[in-house]
Amino acid sequence: MTQNAFSKKCGFSRQYVSLVESGKRMPSFDFALNMACVFGLSAKDFMLLLVDKIFYYENL
Repeated sequence: MTQNAFSKKCGFSRQYVSLVESGKRMPSFDFALNMACVFGLSAKDFMLLLVDKIFYYENL
């Protein structure tokens, strides 16, 4: 999915999505919830995936 298509689905600008994706901006809680909905996940499951990813990269 392109940044443009994703941004339209989650209701944020493409520029904001780009900043979050590149790590230049921390995502807002609203963004995270909308992102979970776009991928068909509950907020809880989405947050667990993020925590797992962070833990993985911190322990490389």
